[in-house]
Amino acid sequence: MASKEFPLYYPGNARSERQCADMIALTASWTCVFCAPHLGTDQPILHRTELWTIVTNKFPYAGTKLHLLLIPDEHVTDLLDLSSEAQAGFWD
Repeated sequence: MASKEFPLYYPGNARSERQCADMIALTASWTCVFCAPHLGTDQPILHRTELWTIVTNKFPYAGTKLHLLLIPDEHVTDLLDLSSEAQAGFWD
């Protein structure tokens, strides 16, 4: 979970001014774009499993043809904190 020490977004990683502005606004409102009802509003959901969602990245890296995000339904700050079921589901 996000906290003052570990914010949801780091604007220093933004690849565009728009992405940076989005990160700042989302941080101010404590909004997680990976949680419902936000997930899938800016980019279509390509595939869902019981524990994971796959979407295209709204801000893909330059030069990429396709940039996918694999998002766990569990809200954790580190993938190692996912349940064993979610970790196994990543590889299925």
